[in-house]
Amino acid sequence: KLIPVEISVSVFFNSEDVASSFVAVVRDITKKKEMQRALLESQRKYSCLVENAREGVVIIVGRHLTFVNKALCDITGYSREELINRSVFDLVIPEERKKLSQISNLIFEKGIIPDVYETTVLCKNGRKRFVEATVNVIDYKGNKAIMAIVKDITRRKEAEKALKRSENLFRALFNNANDAIFLNRLIDGFLGNFVEVNEIACRRLGYTREELLQKNIIDISGPDFDKLRMKLFKGFSEKGSVCFETTHVTKSGKLIPVEINSHIFELDGEYYVLSVARDISDRKRAHDQLVKSELRYRSLIESLEDIAFSLSSDGTILSLNTAFERILGFKREEWIGKKFIDLVHPTCLLYTSPSPRDLSTSRMPSSA
Repeated sequence: KLIPVEISVSVFFNSEDVASSFVAVVRDITKKKEMQRALLESQRKYSCLVENAREGVVIIVGRHLTFVNKALCDITGYSREELINRSVFDLVIPEERKKLSQISNLIFEKGIIPDVYETTVLCKNGRKRFVEATVNVIDYKGNKAIMAIVKDITRRKEAEKALKRSENLFRALFNNANDAIFLNRLIDGFLGNFVEVNEIACRRLGYTREELLQKNIIDISGPDFDKLRMKLFKGFSEKGSVCFETTHVTKSGKLIPVEINSHIFELDGEYYVLSVARDISDRKRAHDQLVKSELRYRSLIESLEDIAFSLSSDGTILSLNTAFERILGFKREEWIGKKFIDLVHPTCLLYTSPSPRDLSTSRMPSSA
């Protein structure tokens, strides 16, 4: 068995100054050697870990970089030789240098260490990269130094920026839509309170946004909504969407006819219903006016002493007034759907052959 030892020798000289004897002290240094090997192994592992880390590692003494790993070189685009002894202020954009100086003073003068510090690195190629640094104060070769673990968060920042842009776009579209928009959370199959409404919904119904978020679809719907519950349930169950007409009630009690398109969707494990409500007051008024006009027209036609009729483009009878029954003795139902030409006496066909266009809207005098 081999035992590592450390030997200390003392030599004794006689009166003639000649070495006459010596004393040797032998010390077993097995544990010391084991500790040295363990330390070297630890340093090797640490060095390997630092060099192969995905995050950048940098040690700063004063304002200069004294150690950098490969990842930091990859982040900045500089070689190790270009970074060593370089001022840390050269690596951040000019707008961030004052803030970096303030943080450095807080660390060394007041001992205040930030949990996480974000800054923007200026790379060798002139491009900017966002980084997040975790900072610690260490003793490095007898000097007080800062060791920072630097993580490249450029992709995260770009994703956050894109998300923010998307949210702003959604918000702009949401609030500038011409229709009222309501968002409900679906809780145990029932529509809960609104979780979001747009400005049109607030203005149309006369509520503030805060007031409207305390209400649900039933609170703003007219009495006809109860009849629509089964239609809504069936539409959501079968197609995930439904379109229906109902009435909204404003804060002042005014009734507004609306057409609502609703669809259900899942977000973060929860179900929501997005409803777009269009004010159809003008459409309803136009429809009512059309119905009244049709009634007036039909009343006029029915009151005529002469036969009045309408034909399709191919000469098919579409409608007849009561004078037809009174003058000719036929029931209207017997001739509606038949060809007008079949109603004309054969002898008349020799002298006239009116086109369907001429016959499309005509009156037949009682003497015909």
